[in-house]
Amino acid sequence: MIIYLLTMMAIIPCKFQLQALLAILNKKDGIITAGTGSSKTLYIIISLLL
Repeated sequence: MIIYLLTMMAIIPCKFQLQALLAILNKKDGIITAGTGSSKTLYIIISLLL
């Protein structure tokens, strides 16, 4: 659903964003390392909401 919403709004997620989202949805732990402005905080918020 989240991936669908992102692609419908013409925002194509990067490879690491898809991997992080799939890990969160599968209840797996992980570490995200990416540059400034790459939406790392968004994935923390998503995991807290789930």
